[in-house]
Amino acid sequence: MTWRRRAFGPYRQLTASCEHFEYDYLYFGPPPRDVLEFAVHRLPRKSASELRRLLAPIDRHFLERTLPNPLAPPGPWWKRRCSTDILN
Repeated sequence: MTWRRRAFGPYRQLTASCEHFEYDYLYFGPPPRDVLEFAVHRLPRKSASELRRLLAPIDRHFLERTLPNPLAPPGPWWKRRCSTDILN
């Protein structure tokens, strides 16, 4: 699943459930936002800037549709969010 599809898709896809994370990682590889962040830090400055520009509206949409999860372990911001589907 792409980062765009997760951010704009149904609420059930916004945040991966913890119980399925290891399974997903083993069979499908790292989550898409993790791969994108990895790329941002390894691309040349100009390319990384362009990728950040493309990611910004997707990240913003994801942030609008999720809430901070105070119980989440330390990690990247997108992994410390929870779905707002209970509010909708």
